[in-house]
Amino acid sequence: MRDVRHDPLATDVSRTIALGIGATLTLLACEDPRLVANLGAEVSPRLVLPGERTECFDVTGALLFERASIIAPRLDPSLAHHVALHRASRAPIDRDCTSIGPATLLYMGSPGDDPLVVPDDHALVLTHDADDVLVLELHYVNATAAPREDTSGLDLVSAPASASHEIGLWTVGDPVLDIPARTRGHVEEKRCTIRTDRPVVLHAVSPHMHARGVAISVTRTRGERDEPIVEVDPFDPLRQRTVTLERALALEPGDRLTLRCVYDNPDAFDVTYGTRLEDEMCFAYVWASPIEALRDDASFCH
Repeated sequence: MRDVRHDPLATDVSRTIALGIGATLTLLACEDPRLVANLGAEVSPRLVLPGERTECFDVTGALLFERASIIAPRLDPSLAHHVALHRASRAPIDRDCTSIGPATLLYMGSPGDDPLVVPDDHALVLTHDADDVLVLELHYVNATAAPREDTSGLDLVSAPASASHEIGLWTVGDPVLDIPARTRGHVEEKRCTIRTDRPVVLHAVSPHMHARGVAISVTRTRGERDEPIVEVDPFDPLRQRTVTLERALALEPGDRLTLRCVYDNPDAFDVTYGTRLEDEMCFAYVWASPIEALRDDASFCH
């Protein structure tokens, strides 16, 4: 598993991404050109009105390939809280996100996030048939009194032809939170058990909370043994990270995952779950394979 922060490829990617759609990437010493797509460029610059809102854009036309190996968020931290990529059935997509309907979440990233780097023999499949549409979702918070221009989006690098396995995204956590007023170190724990009849291989984890979050971790329990997978302490809402594991982790049927979120709430009111920044979340977005295990059940971990 690559550590994108130290890989020469990561440097080449960041340099090549700036060239925009249609640029090619030569991987290290071998001749293996990869395409780079800039999702969001065709709807940039866009005006973001004052206040907090979520906006959606159909970016299907900007995609030059159907399988990705690297995804890098490109966000203005003073304006964009998160970016998501959805695969949905083809339909006119309105900017207010009300016309998406049922969709599959492919990627979620935040300001300051590291790129998601898929293993060499895997790919994140973006489209499955001709009716699929890719939707770029941006959560904006414009704290000024005037509209602001924004060019946020995603940069994607195509997967090599040799990538024969599909990777998928699953979310650990639920929308049940109750953080009492004037508390420090309040803990919320979300637990699930691997229910598939085959091992699930975990490749990357992206923990997610809002401004009251101070620490977050994901732990695997096998039998009586606990093994930390990801721990972020202190948690920085402006530097949320997608952690590509140095070694892929096998989750066996019966293994338990514990997501632990810690909050400080100095306010005089309780805080519950919600999508607004004044609300809170406790989620871990995990990228895993084989894709069949994630699809076998309504939840491979519950």
